[in-house]
Amino acid sequence: MYIPGFVVHSLVYITVFLAIDVQAQTLTKHPMTTFTLTPHGSLVVTPAATSSPHDFDFLIGRWVIQNRKLKTRLNHSNEWDTFEATGNLRKVLHGRGNIDDFITTFDGQPFEGMALRIFDPATKLWSIYWSDTNRGTLDKPVIGSFDGNIGRFYSRDTYAGKEIVVMFQWDKTDPAKPVWSQAFSDDAGKTWEWNWYMYFTRSPHHVTFKDPIRVLELRNYLMQPGMTERFVQYFSDHFVGTQQAQGAMLPGIFTVRGEADRFFWMRGFGDMASRLSYLQSFYGGAVWKGYGREANSMIIDSDQVHLLRPWPEGRIDNVLGDGRYGLVVIDYYYAKAGQRDALLHMLTQAYEPKMKGQGMPVSLWVTEMAVNEFPRLPVIQEKDLVVVISLFVNEEDYVRTVPLAEVKEYSMKKETVVLNRVLNR
Repeated sequence: MYIPGFVVHSLVYITVFLAIDVQAQTLTKHPMTTFTLTPHGSLVVTPAATSSPHDFDFLIGRWVIQNRKLKTRLNHSNEWDTFEATGNLRKVLHGRGNIDDFITTFDGQPFEGMALRIFDPATKLWSIYWSDTNRGTLDKPVIGSFDGNIGRFYSRDTYAGKEIVVMFQWDKTDPAKPVWSQAFSDDAGKTWEWNWYMYFTRSPHHVTFKDPIRVLELRNYLMQPGMTERFVQYFSDHFVGTQQAQGAMLPGIFTVRGEADRFFWMRGFGDMASRLSYLQSFYGGAVWKGYGREANSMIIDSDQVHLLRPWPEGRIDNVLGDGRYGLVVIDYYYAKAGQRDALLHMLTQAYEPKMKGQGMPVSLWVTEMAVNEFPRLPVIQEKDLVVVISLFVNEEDYVRTVPLAEVKEYSMKKETVVLNRVLNR
């Protein structure tokens, strides 16, 4: 899986005796596998008795993937690169196949790969094909099966002028945290060098961030008609993990209740200086250059962005990214002249304790009035605006909330946006 350039020159008959620590963090070469090359160099892979078209069901859905990859191979290196990717698998061919993607950046350039797996009920073997943004064809397959919780898949290849055998291994002993690993052998399987590990985890229910969010963007996009669903997929594939990897905090992305052509997301920073540094880096970098044009083609207007800071000053919000709260309600209060602080006091004394007493988190925000030093992304800065973000587990909790009549004394206008959480990383 996931490695471009494999060419299967022939088939090999393999009998496997493995003793592997797939969690190994250093370069090792273990005697693991014995096999016999036929006089014609043929490779015949024998399926395990437990091989099944359901072998990859554990991998269905979205994943965050932590990678650990040797910088160089087959030269006794112990230097590793680490990076994050995202993946998403779905079944095809009435369950006899599946397709997944692998989204990341390599050397600062956006990279997208695709694996196609097909199960042959006649041979009980899986064939795994690969393609990516660097090629326009499917590679020849690696072939194998699962024996219980361990799946192994083989091919022959040439690396740095050497004939090698390649092994992919899946370990689904813990289906919530599967591990993929790859090994090369340049001595016909007598010893192996493990050169890549992928550690899969689901998106956590409760997203935590390294730093408190002290600057928050509420980004409300108007999409081209009928484009919202496609954009949600595109955004989650290309701009969630990559932004977080570069230092942005993303509490979630959302659809907007009652507005089919709206897409809403939040992005946070530790302060305005880190926001500026991030925006300069991200929008001048490889990910945006690779995927930004297509994203913009699906958007009519992306300028409805409020720039906020928490109130009171110094308050730390640690629940915005909590995926247990699937319904997020944002109330925009436009205070009467000179009444903003009185409005904040009333909300703090009356609304916030009531909601928190019912287990529904609330946070208050006001406009960040510091100069937006990245004018390429305009923001709305209204000094009398108060924003209340309320989190609800479900619709029933939201319906039970009673509007505060006292608000009218201090606010001349209120706008409400109801959001359905569709992804949080």
